[in-house]
Amino acid sequence: MSRKLLPSISSMNSTNMANLNRMTLLMSISEITPQLFLAGQMAATVEQVQKLGITYILNVAVESSPIVYPKGIKVEKFDIIDFPTAPISNFFNSLTDKIHGHLNTNKQNKVLVHCMAGISRSTTIVCAYLMRYMNMTLREAYLLCKKHRAICFPNLGFWNQLITYENQLKKDISVKMIPTQFGNVPDVAYEEIKQLRAQQPFGSIPLSTTSL
Repeated sequence: MSRKLLPSISSMNSTNMANLNRMTLLMSISEITPQLFLAGQMAATVEQVQKLGITYILNVAVESSPIVYPKGIKVEKFDIIDFPTAPISNFFNSLTDKIHGHLNTNKQNKVLVHCMAGISRSTTIVCAYLMRYMNMTLREAYLLCKKHRAICFPNLGFWNQLITYENQLKKDISVKMIPTQFGNVPDVAYEEIKQLRAQQPFGSIPLSTTSL
């Protein structure tokens, strides 16, 4: 193949670069804390899970296909759909208890929470855990996830449920839904949403549901 046909990084526009970065993250497991990881199903391969020393996998995607992991890796699946009206908050206490219990059993244990793409459902559960057991605010939890996995974004219904959960835990909220030209969005993510809408007017993040 001629070298002229190979695209260079310098020749890629910002949209193509963003798509490349997104695909890289979709294929990666992101370390949120030294013991807690977040990913989509494509990244949750036996090879990657073993390489990271993950001992417990929490699958929260109803539509995911089963993966057989070696003995010693515990796997549990919970059928959650990625839709704004899905009652994901019904799982907050039970799933955060499971994460906390596994991590406390052995300091060497590591937990992977995954959905289909590691964007909405898994981020929501990880944020709930960070608020409940790591004493973070919702804003801090989301920004930590975002720092290590840039594509993280709970759907708007899940945002509302996370805000309610934070209020239950903290008797206060750190994130507010604000009215914008895109509808009501979380204030912590407004600038990000605005930039994405400017780059792709039809939206790379569906604000009503991510379906991921």
